[in-house]
Amino acid sequence: MKILVPSDFSESSNNAALYATKFAQKVNAEIILFHVVHFERPPMVQVIGFIEDKIEDIRLSQASEDCALLVDELKAKVNGGQISFKVVPGFPIEDVIENYATTNEIDLIIMGTKGASGLPKVLFGSNAVAVINRSSIPVITVPESACFNNLKLIVYASEMDSMRSEIQKIIPLAKLFEASINILHVLPPESKMKIDTVSIQSDLIEKYKYQKISFHIAHNIDIVKGINEFVADVKADVLAMYTHEIGFFEGLFKTSISREEAFHSFVPLLTLKRE
Repeated sequence: MKILVPSDFSESSNNAALYATKFAQKVNAEIILFHVVHFERPPMVQVIGFIEDKIEDIRLSQASEDCALLVDELKAKVNGGQISFKVVPGFPIEDVIENYATTNEIDLIIMGTKGASGLPKVLFGSNAVAVINRSSIPVITVPESACFNNLKLIVYASEMDSMRSEIQKIIPLAKLFEASINILHVLPPESKMKIDTVSIQSDLIEKYKYQKISFHIAHNIDIVKGINEFVADVKADVLAMYTHEIGFFEGLFKTSISREEAFHSFVPLLTLKRE
């Protein structure tokens, strides 16, 4: 398993790198620390262009030194970590990450977010939103205060229409850690829909031969609040959600973006692309 960890050497990205390293140690995965250097080069005369080239070389060299230092710090904190780094020029960052990930058989991206005190901020508070929207592979966004201890419980917030096909991408991750998967579907309080949770749960366990699956219904007029409360109640380690594109999240969370609803910022978010 290969995990790509984009880093800008900020506190939040350094925390995500440590989270990723501990995550990788548990499953014997390889970490690639990834830093993108962006250069803006307006038209210049030849002499100034030569100077610009030298400046670019210096910036790339400095970024490599910073990556090497961070790798040493991570290895000192996590014994046996398989960590390398890659520094590349390019822009925009989400395209550079996607191109590298797809051409180098990356299985998972783990990156930090800034100021994630609520679920909307996890998505819209940093460059993570652009990476989530562009990435064809799963992305785990790690809030600033998140610490990796283990991965025992994944909450998968589902719209149910594609649940049976979507969960098959979450089960391999759960199996790596022998984690439980709590599938959650949020309904409005006035909903009269009858859902046979026991039958759904049994069908999924039988189909995917994984016993640690359970199905849950929550009733709340606010979908985000319903998810928040359930994640807090069960003390989830990761929240998993699918999306076509970031517009889905904007629509889902637009009524809560201005609120300071506690999302328990220690809970990372796993996003997967809906096909």
